[in-house]
Amino acid sequence: MSCPHNLSEKNVAKQCKDLLEAHGYKVIRLQVGSFSRRGAWLSVGQRGMPDMLALKPKECIFIETKRGKGGVLSADQIAWHTTARIQGYTVIVASDMQHVADELRRVA
Repeated sequence: MSCPHNLSEKNVAKQCKDLLEAHGYKVIRLQVGSFSRRGAWLSVGQRGMPDMLALKPKECIFIETKRGKGGVLSADQIAWHTTARIQGYTVIVASDMQHVADELRRVA
């Protein structure tokens, strides 16, 4: 299940989503940021929150996708992931679907 290391973040996200769905997870894209709508700013999500949430009964996995080569976590992402892990959540940082496959084997 080897993947090229020059994938865009969009391609990494698609591969990870497809793999998770093949394993029976419901995958939800999490939106984070500030958006202007009709002249008013709207903030969505939490700074540092991962890109995806994968759910099965009694399972909750957060997935942060990064491009295949050179993707770096921000300070906000590191803080969010650290807090979530302390609280007992699984957080995967994936630059290819192999990271997700390895973690799925670990938590199974």
